Amino acid sequence: TQALELDPSNETVLTMFALFKCNRNQFEEAANLYERAILCSRGEEKVMQYAALLYAIRA
Repeated sequence: TQALELDPSNETVLTMFALFKCNRNQFEEAANLYERAILCSRGEEKVMQYAALLYAIRA
């Protein structure tokens, strides 16, 4: 949580925290974090990975 407070647009922190939320069955929070990671991502391949994870969470 502190890492997100220090750098709320850090793609790595967002995705790691999203995985943590998924492991705790906090899927809505994880989906929100993946949405933020998509906005921060610079690579098309990563965007597609995050979008697939987001779709899986929201399905």
